[in-house]
Amino acid sequence: MNRKVVAGVYIERDGVTVMCASHDDFLLPKINTDHVIPRMGPELRVEALDERKWHPKDSDSAIAAVQETVEDIVDAYPDIQSIAVAGFGTFVSLMRSNKEFYGKVHEKFGHDPFKGINLHNLVRERLLTSNASCSAKVSVHTDAHAYTLGEAINRSNEKNHLLVGILCTEGIGGGIVRGNSTFQSALHPEFGLITPRIHHGDDILKKAGAADDPYWAFSRSFGEVASTEAMRQRFAEDANVCYENVSNDDLLKLHERHWEFRSYYLAQLCFICTSLLAPHGIVVASDLDPNGTLLDEVVGHFDRIAETRELDGQPMLDYEQYRKNPRFVSGLSMYRHDKLKSRKPSIPITGALGACLLAARVSRGGHAKSNTT
Repeated sequence: MNRKVVAGVYIERDGVTVMCASHDDFLLPKINTDHVIPRMGPELRVEALDERKWHPKDSDSAIAAVQETVEDIVDAYPDIQSIAVAGFGTFVSLMRSNKEFYGKVHEKFGHDPFKGINLHNLVRERLLTSNASCSAKVSVHTDAHAYTLGEAINRSNEKNHLLVGILCTEGIGGGIVRGNSTFQSALHPEFGLITPRIHHGDDILKKAGAADDPYWAFSRSFGEVASTEAMRQRFAEDANVCYENVSNDDLLKLHERHWEFRSYYLAQLCFICTSLLAPHGIVVASDLDPNGTLLDEVVGHFDRIAETRELDGQPMLDYEQYRKNPRFVSGLSMYRHDKLKSRKPSIPITGALGACLLAARVSRGGHAKSNTT
């Protein structure tokens, strides 16, 4: 069997993580060893892992770092078959048929440092510059889908099991995976655009229009009240400083009530996902958890929401996977591959792992083919 190498490139606000993995032309027997990621075919073997960092406001450095990452991939693996890029949007389009905007981060609604940048073209052009004869396919996906798929690998998600991922970074991203396949639609899930029920103690209720305008609530979203970007905005208002100057280190001094609000809103989102999708599990993660209590707080609020509805006699979903799974809402899982076992679970590594599987599927002409060059 011919060994093929693919790469998963996971882009964050301040850095990029790249993972290279090999797989064979044909599916291997469903074995379970420390050397092979099991049951997810094509079977992946992690070959290399690397990362680069930049200042989140420095677009030029971010672009250069991604280009250098592509160069390193081609230098190490001249016959690379496929590269899957996972990044945060919002994207204009993730449909391969939309040649003009495929993989472009929205100029208005996207986030720095890639606002207005076409990630597909950025990677593809540098790929050809580094090796004009390289025929590797390039695909673009959301960071949330890659992260959720990586988590599905780590959990050996069963074929018909639905896993939902909630990713709290610059925005609030949502990933939906059944077995080892991501949910495909006209664009991508935007969990962060859903309207939350504002906490009665949240100062956002004091803003103009909150009491008088019945449509005011619809101008709010989970992304605006619970994302990492929203937390920086909260700190800026509390400290009366310019939002642009707030760093993640500053957020360590943010009053604990704001972190409690964030957990409350993420728990609401978990409840909405449970009601709409009836998944087998939900995984929640954030790039910023200064107290290390995010998951416990989210689970606590989620349970309280469910208990309150039951006490009030309101309808509740009642299915076995929800009722009998103590980890129905959980965090990132440990890695199974021996090259990753020593690593603490993290969003970028899990996301890069998921991106590798997306790349492998593309190289085999599989499910993500509509999103390839």
